[in-house]
Amino acid sequence: MNTNIHYHVSEHERTNTIASLVDRGSNGGLGGEDVRLLESTLRKADISGIDDFTIKDVPIGTVAGVAIAYMGNTQVYINLILHQYAYLGTGKTIHSSIQLEDHQIEVNDKTSTYDTRRIYHPVADSRRSRVSRHAPSD
Repeated sequence: MNTNIHYHVSEHERTNTIASLVDRGSNGGLGGEDVRLLESTLRKADISGIDDFTIKDVPIGTVAGVAIAYMGNTQVYINLILHQYAYLGTGKTIHSSIQLEDHQIEVNDKTSTYDTRRIYHPVADSRRSRVSRHAPSD
């Protein structure tokens, strides 16, 4: 009996950047090469949604990464601990808007003329830090 959780991601146009991706159509996070697996659970996920292709038995766990944030004009690095992410270890990390918003993180993923897509965490800074992308990994 297959008891895997099913994660679904959407295919969208993306630009060549070091930033991780945010997918409003995804129902769970997917850890890529820009994060490190800290701990696996016994749970697995089947990931589908891109060209009707499915990846089976992907481990679910806690991953960690580094993001660049701006507090005013000062650039700072923030350690991210991301729970319940399916971990592939390749490609870009994909964050689920639904999963982030469920934890009171505001996701502004709407494109505008000035490209102001951001993720805000209300506790990080009273002025709302701008978390825009992962730092390059070694």
